[in-house]
Amino acid sequence: AEATTAQAVAAKAEADAVKVQSAAADDEVNIKFIEEFRERIRELSLPTDDENKPDYDENYMRKSLAIIALAQYGERVLPALKMTLESSDGLLRAGAVGVFAQMLKNQRDKESREKIFSELLALFDEGDAFMRVEILKCFVILKKEFSDEEIHRAKVIFKKHIFPDADLT
Repeated sequence: AEATTAQAVAAKAEADAVKVQSAAADDEVNIKFIEEFRERIRELSLPTDDENKPDYDENYMRKSLAIIALAQYGERVLPALKMTLESSDGLLRAGAVGVFAQMLKNQRDKESREKIFSELLALFDEGDAFMRVEILKCFVILKKEFSDEEIHRAKVIFKKHIFPDADLT
């Protein structure tokens, strides 16, 4: 009985150590993400709204590559991405939206996609008007990427914060 108790205590200690190491690794990934986000903010804020401008193609390519690079961090950086989306700076929020959208687009793993999608809905539900506008932009970017069930879930959350008779298509 004493051996079994000792084994259980050792197993719990090992599990706790793994949790601490995992949290430390996540913290390190979030720090690296923020550093890279800071380095890429100029690329993230390149104008890509007018296809007729002379630098459109180059800007679009550079901005897209920056977004893709940051989205590769995946769901582990959701805390850092949330802080970025909560920023009072519109350029930071817009960059975060692009990364969120790319992360959702990249996720074929149902569990990861669900986690990212749920986080985005929670941020919309908890956020201020500025954050909600940015998150709505994310939904516009990905309008064809959502399942019927995801659209329904989003509409339920949106209706809490948007005029009741608004067209949510």
